[in-house]
Amino acid sequence: DLSGGGPLTCAPFGDSDDVEVGDWVISLGAPFGLEASLTLGVISNLQRSASQVGIPEKRAVFFQTDCAINPGNSGGPLINEFGEIVGINTAVHADGEGIGFALPVNLCLKVVHALIHHGQAPMPAYLGLQTTPNYTSRGSTTPLNSGIGVVVASVSPHSPAAAAGIRAQDVVTHFNSIPVLNPNHLQGLVVQADV
Repeated sequence: DLSGGGPLTCAPFGDSDDVEVGDWVISLGAPFGLEASLTLGVISNLQRSASQVGIPEKRAVFFQTDCAINPGNSGGPLINEFGEIVGINTAVHADGEGIGFALPVNLCLKVVHALIHHGQAPMPAYLGLQTTPNYTSRGSTTPLNSGIGVVVASVSPHSPAAAAGIRAQDVVTHFNSIPVLNPNHLQGLVVQADV
């Protein structure tokens, strides 16, 4: 009941670029119609690709958390220990328990800004290449160059990567002057790029 309660205070947004693996988070929502529920967990991974989440047709990178995300709290906030929204609860792994995914709030705010100012969501940036981790040799688990960079496995014809002259077996070490750590990291950098 909100009668006589006065104005509501909005939760502040945090900076999802500051989130780290191991950070405590809270998921809010109404799972299965159970109103005003929260679950507590940690950030388990910062860069799960859309294909790892089960939606390969999308281009986004997700936080992984062990907060319970069920029907009813997807779309709700993922909140850090300071009470700031750092993600939007999005999905749960179909074959596991305690494996949930949230979109980083910075990506969500970018879309909201575009909708308000341009009337449409921005198209995610696209390179048109498939990459693999940068290992020293086939079958090795020892990363080359301390794990920096990814090896280009293939390049889509007529893609931005093809137009830039990128070829299979090239190694991408940086994107916008940021060292590339792995294929999911590169995808996240591309998705968040202002193009």
